[in-house]
Amino acid sequence: MHQDCQPSKPFEDFRNIEVGLARVIYEGDSWYGLTGWRIPGGRMTQDREDAYACAVAINRMLGGVEVTA
Repeated sequence: MHQDCQPSKPFEDFRNIEVGLARVIYEGDSWYGLTGWRIPGGRMTQDREDAYACAVAINRMLGGVEVTA
């Protein structure tokens, strides 16, 4: 497979949070020592509940599936 067609590593992490059409990416092992979920606005959080709430809000804005609980 051509190099440009291979998936990017951040999209394969098991810690990523996917809700409907939204996905919040987990970034770990970075060269500057920060790990956590990347959320809009260039912010990063280490709180999984905050990242999940962000994914739910993004999904809602994109018109994705309705999430309960």
